[in-house]
Amino acid sequence: MCTFRDHHGSNRLVALYLSLPDAIAQAAVDKQRLNASPLFNVRRLTWVSLHFLIAVHRSQWCRKPGHSRMLRIWVRENTLMALLEQLVHAQFVRGPHRSQQHFSAELRAAKTRNAESSGKVPLVLGMWLTDRRPLRRRNKAVRVFQLALKDTTSVWDGTDVVEIEDITSFVVAQHGALEAQDEFALRVTRDSELTISGASLRDRLYPHQLPEDAATVAAADSVTTECDADSKEKEMTEEKPSKQKRHAALARTNAIHSVQRLESYYAQPLAAATGAGASAEREFNVATLNVLADAYVRPSALTYCPVDALHWDRRKHAVAEVVRKVDADVLCLQEADHFDEFHAVVLRDLGYSVRYVQRTGPSSPDGCAVAFKDALFEFVAHEDVLFNDLADRVAAASSASSSSAEAAYAERLRKHNVAVLVRLRHRSSGSLLVVASAHLYWNPSHPDIKLRQAHYLMQRLSEFAADLPTVLCGDFNVTPESPVYRLITGGKYVEQSRLAGLSASRLLVDSTLTKVCKMLRSVGVDAAFHSVTDGDWKELFARARREQRLIVTTSRKYTVRKECPPFVRLSSSQAGAAFVEAVRALGIQFDKSRFYSRCLVCNTPFVQLDPEQVEQAVVEAANVHAVPEEADRVYQCPECRSVYWWGVKSDKSLRQFERAFAEAHGDSGNDDAVVISQVFSGDATTTFAHTSPLRSAYDPEPVFTNLTGTFGGTLDYIFYSPQGLRRHALRPLPTAASIVEPFTALPCRAFPSDHLLLQSSFELRS
Repeated sequence: MCTFRDHHGSNRLVALYLSLPDAIAQAAVDKQRLNASPLFNVRRLTWVSLHFLIAVHRSQWCRKPGHSRMLRIWVRENTLMALLEQLVHAQFVRGPHRSQQHFSAELRAAKTRNAESSGKVPLVLGMWLTDRRPLRRRNKAVRVFQLALKDTTSVWDGTDVVEIEDITSFVVAQHGALEAQDEFALRVTRDSELTISGASLRDRLYPHQLPEDAATVAAADSVTTECDADSKEKEMTEEKPSKQKRHAALARTNAIHSVQRLESYYAQPLAAATGAGASAEREFNVATLNVLADAYVRPSALTYCPVDALHWDRRKHAVAEVVRKVDADVLCLQEADHFDEFHAVVLRDLGYSVRYVQRTGPSSPDGCAVAFKDALFEFVAHEDVLFNDLADRVAAASSASSSSAEAAYAERLRKHNVAVLVRLRHRSSGSLLVVASAHLYWNPSHPDIKLRQAHYLMQRLSEFAADLPTVLCGDFNVTPESPVYRLITGGKYVEQSRLAGLSASRLLVDSTLTKVCKMLRSVGVDAAFHSVTDGDWKELFARARREQRLIVTTSRKYTVRKECPPFVRLSSSQAGAAFVEAVRALGIQFDKSRFYSRCLVCNTPFVQLDPEQVEQAVVEAANVHAVPEEADRVYQCPECRSVYWWGVKSDKSLRQFERAFAEAHGDSGNDDAVVISQVFSGDATTTFAHTSPLRSAYDPEPVFTNLTGTFGGTLDYIFYSPQGLRRHALRPLPTAASIVEPFTALPCRAFPSDHLLLQSSFELRS
């Protein structure tokens, strides 16, 4: 059985399923090519399945060692047909093979051609397997096909691959449902998949006489899509007709009701949160929504959601429908991209005026907006808050004090987040109020950055509001237990440890990151190396304190100890990925003048040699025997006497490091591929305070406002000033079960974002 879908109306795509280890799978998804990881052996025979259930059965639902991730690889149909032109059967089949000897000779000849060509002639093997039912039972009436590929360069390097998706979370979720319910109904993950005739594919697999069991396949026309509901229903109805019909009807009814239940949460009126009613003359309501920017939608990370439901052409209509149904007096948006051609037009047609600020990064197409109904409010003033201004302040302070650590930390603060503050006049009451929409930095590994952004926001908001009634909405990317929440609602937070990137410009790299240490030295970073053996962590700690260096490691063994000095723990042990993580975590900026300025052996800054000094330096050096005549500049380390020069390889390395820095400092939006666990320790305290503590409209906070395949929790809030406003009513939120059971997570067909919409009504106090 195969999965097909349309591709630009001409050449269809076919899915291949492949289970791989974590490191290889992650690299393949990130780079969209299977050979992205050096661990992937292109000369090895790799089995791929055209059938989903066979793939998950062989990987034991992604629990088998070495098969922990399941990938769906979309290739063009003509690519598959070209591979099948070279197909050799891996098992004896009557019809294509006249005898067992004929089969053996054909298989041996194919392997010989591949070996003698050094991989230039690919090896494509095929095998028919008995179909599997979800509960490990064999479905003997149906056969499915599996391919083994070796040296198929165009598939491995991505040339003939359209998309690589990670569907591991989908597989795991299905297995959980399977164990809980002891039954299985394959969820449709793509609406655009087509029911097709399998004749051309079967003819290519078996161009001669079909064997007996394969003839059953032809008769049943089983080479169909996974989501071919009609053929599935027919097959299963023959076994249990009445029960299957009831189950199918019930499933369709439940799916419809699930969509209706979820949609109803933003179509119903607000529910009163206080006993007394509000004065209609002084009442208004505010809603907030992170719409999920189109730029940050990655189908490979949202495998539980049908791809067509993620397309902006579909989602934008759903967003517009949500905005229309909630009918908010004031609407705050975050992650709003396509603003001029979509959001501004929709809001204007619904009677809103808008103030919008776009994020400041070079690859940041989204921003924050405050929209208000012209019939209810009059615009007075607005102010944009660019959180990079905070980084500029820290950078200016570090320049005045000549602090390299503060300068490095200033770059860590430069995340391009924004907020917009708007002052309005309520027409019916004449009262002034302030509404703000904010979006703080997303990465959960950087609580210090979020805390400083929140402090800066509250300072700016206090100055702008000047004791006016205030509503602050947004996606703050923190939970209610966080320092940011306590700062906003309490007006003060005391940070017990120094988070200002202590010794960020002086590093002590341990033996878990030997290659990364040399890479950091290559770009001019002062990175000392310490080899950690069993029981040697005390010396590492002592050296870090003695030389005032920040430890960089991947180890949890000794960094969990209370006496561990300040450190950065990286999540990746692969040199390239770990280097990118370190650059991003420490805010290291690329400076071409510092490139190859330190000895890669001992970390000492080296000096440039005059032409007459080169010959003697080569005699003293242990790392070279001669220097090419075309060498542009020649350097020597004064400590270990190693000699270096600038040549063709240096130019190549320079370009590679430039790309690594671009990747590190590029805006990754909601992508959580780089996860850095940072723990800084110290005795100093920092107090953050502001003069306008706010209160959350939802009390207690919702169980979740953000629900994805990997996270569920509250990140979005509506804060208000209780001195000037009285909360009246709230929008009820859906339960987790109403989303998880039919849809797994957000976004889904019933709701276009991974964040819920919050809404509250307020009364302006006299």
